[in-house]
Amino acid sequence: MPLYQENANHFDLLPTVSVSADTTLNRATHAGKYLICAGNIALPSASTAGEHYTILNTTGGDITVSRNGNLINGATSNITVATFDALSCVAIGSDNWIAVG
Repeated sequence: MPLYQENANHFDLLPTVSVSADTTLNRATHAGKYLICAGNIALPSASTAGEHYTILNTTGGDITVSRNGNLINGATSNITVATFDALSCVAIGSDNWIAVG
């Protein structure tokens, strides 16, 4: 499956993946997709610049994105995604993430 769907000469759909609670994300299954998360998740313990995860919280409460030993926005703390909110995490190098959203 391609990472996008092409329609009428433009890109309009990224695939979605349902993610169970307490899942550690991985590049092969989750990168470059919209992740519909059922609970707390963890970023990969190792990353490559440009690796990207878009986390969608459709639960009835907050979910925690664990940094898994890495930095998020230069800090050593996890990040919370509120109910019906989203967060994109982009690796800017090995073990270093920027979170936007």
